[in-house]
Amino acid sequence: MFAPAGRERLIISDHPVSRSNPFPYGDVGLSSHGVIVGMPIAPDLSLNLICPTNVARYEALDQAEVDPERRARMLRVRDALRAGLPVELDDGAVASLNRRQLTQSSRFLYSATDDFGWARDMLDTSPRLRSVESHVTLGEMGSGPPPRPGMPNGLQLIVQGPHDHCRLPLDEIDEEGEGISARTKSTEQLALVAADPGMLSVELYEDGWMRQSMREATIERFGDPDAGWFRAVQRDESMRALFARIDAERLKPVER
Repeated sequence: MFAPAGRERLIISDHPVSRSNPFPYGDVGLSSHGVIVGMPIAPDLSLNLICPTNVARYEALDQAEVDPERRARMLRVRDALRAGLPVELDDGAVASLNRRQLTQSSRFLYSATDDFGWARDMLDTSPRLRSVESHVTLGEMGSGPPPRPGMPNGLQLIVQGPHDHCRLPLDEIDEEGEGISARTKSTEQLALVAADPGMLSVELYEDGWMRQSMREATIERFGDPDAGWFRAVQRDESMRALFARIDAERLKPVER
């Protein structure tokens, strides 16, 4: 549960259940890692379902390297979750939840007070929100997915398993290597991912744009462990052999 701690109060709309994800690579499906589902049930209380992987990060806060201000915020959340108490939100966080109610509403907003000036300002800035026919966005046939807002620049490998997920910043990629062959400085995180016995899915991003994805994969380290080299390949050996043949054909020099 979330509860306002300042002057701002929660509103509700005719489409009150919201879904969000704090991770830049996260989706908002009910089975997506990192998803948070929420619905205001009173001006001073919101009912929320929080993904267990989010809770695990709060529990591992003592071992994490985060700046003092962020650590203090995370500690307050962790203490509230442990005690079974509502997580207190400042006015900025409450305003963000209220904006989400507006952007997903069809026609109506409901508030305990007759103060919708902020909503009118937002509609003046984004007139398209005045008439929302669908919350589904479709891409163009033949084109890839749009870039992920908030994804760090550079090369990033997103790894998602049955019970957890992570982002591996990459220093370089071996374009001629098997599968996705790359090097990372995050060797401790790499060791944990490589030891995961579950079926993994991986997505390779460059400057927010997805370059490649792979399902039913595994992570293998090779070379000097301190160097951080690894490859993401198909777990099934027959599929791995098939993709290796495809890669070999792709990399074969073209005779002119």
